Amino acid sequence: MSELLLTRPGSRLWHRMTQAPSLAIGALLLVAIAVLALGAPYFTHNDPLDMVGTPFTWPGTDRAFPLGTDMMGRDMFSGIAYGARVSLEIGVAAGLLATLAGLLIGAVAGFYGGLVDDVLMRITELFQTMPALLFTIVMVVVVHPSVATIVLGVALTNWPQVARLVRAEALRVSRAEFVQAAIVVGMSRPRIVFTHVLPNVATSAIVMVSILAGNAILTEAVLSFLGLGDPNVITWGSMIGSGREALQTAWYMTALPGCAVLVTVLSLNLIGNGLNDLANPRRRRTL
Repeated sequence: MSELLLTRPGSRLWHRMTQAPSLAIGALLLVAIAVLALGAPYFTHNDPLDMVGTPFTWPGTDRAFPLGTDMMGRDMFSGIAYGARVSLEIGVAAGLLATLAGLLIGAVAGFYGGLVDDVLMRITELFQTMPALLFTIVMVVVVHPSVATIVLGVALTNWPQVARLVRAEALRVSRAEFVQAAIVVGMSRPRIVFTHVLPNVATSAIVMVSILAGNAILTEAVLSFLGLGDPNVITWGSMIGSGREALQTAWYMTALPGCAVLVTVLSLNLIGNGLNDLANPRRRRTL
């Protein structure tokens, strides 16, 4: 009976989730954050940048502001909800962009080898030698502080680790019999890369998306804390930065957005660990 139940898509998904508890916990946390971000206009009618209440209202003292207000009278709950939108947008966009770039470069380097591999790996090492945060700060300052600039800066400093991981997998796949058979029948190398190599190395890269997304969220928080974030949107980092001025008298202004960053990054790391456990069942059994 249990075998029949596992043949259903929903049952198979549940079975996989139970095999990696961290994936289930991380997914639940991330779904809750995504619901808060998407439902921000429905959960609160206050604009996060508007001064709508009495400054320094502590959480729980006013029903209209369940998480209190900051030193300018802005609704903290509204800032947390709308800040979740920006953080998830930056995290997902930067994670996907870095993963796609690293996946393509790593697959090409591993499959072609020779001069192509040497050139691409030297470029990869060049980006890896750059201090990631410093490079992102310089890029944001030189270009313009915006969500798009932050996404691009984070992606440019994170794709090398994906490329090196994928290259190692591509080297293994390039020696497989089905790839050698495709070469023998005359299939072009670009076609082999896209139809045979990339699908077989994508699993390792997919696991990296959640990790890179968490790194992107932390980087954005640091940039906003330093005053280098997008001035046109509210972010958790900017809330933490503005709250440091009243850290001794109203610590909740820093603690609340800080906890939001912590929970979001934790959920993404749990998802990454869970996906890694599913992709490497032997490793999970040995732990």
